Amino acid sequence: MSDLPRMPFEELSKTEEFERLTKKQQAFVKAYCVKYNVIEAMRAAYNCKSDEVARIMSYPLMRNINIISVLNRHFGTDPINDFLLTLDRAIHNKHLTIAQISALKLYSEVKGWGTALPSKSGSAEPEVPEPEAKKPKRKPRAKESDFDLSDFKT
Repeated sequence: MSDLPRMPFEELSKTEEFERLTKKQQAFVKAYCVKYNVIEAMRAAYNCKSDEVARIMSYPLMRNINIISVLNRHFGTDPINDFLLTLDRAIHNKHLTIAQISALKLYSEVKGWGTALPSKSGSAEPEVPEPEAKKPKRKPRAKESDFDLSDFKT
C-alpha cells in the first residue's frame, strides 16, 4: 500500500480500468472495496454456495491483471509499482512467451517507463534465444519383406 488516500468507490467506478471489467468482476470489486474480505466479496458477486468454494474461486480472480489494476487504483498504488509487480510475476512465470515479453516492453515504452537494458552483445535489443532444433524423425521399422529370409528357412 502507499501513503496515497484510497479512491472512493464512486470515483473508482468511473475509471477506464473499472469499465473494462465484466459485470461480475465489477460486483466483486464493489463488494471488496466495501468489506475488504475476499471470501465475502466472492460470495456476494458470484453467489458461491460456501466459503470454501468462494476461497477456491478467488485465487484466479485476485491474480487477474484487470482486477489488480482496479484495486491498485482504489488503494492508491502508483501505476509504475503496478507494472513492476506485473513484470515480477512475468519473470517468475515458467511459461513466459516472447510475445508476452514484447507486450511488456511495448507497454513500458508507451508509458514512458522503459529503458532498454544492454544485452551481452552491447545492443539495446533483447536477445531472443534460438529455437531448439527438432529431433529428426525415426526411420520406419524394417518389414519382413525387406529381407531375404530364404537362407534361414528349412
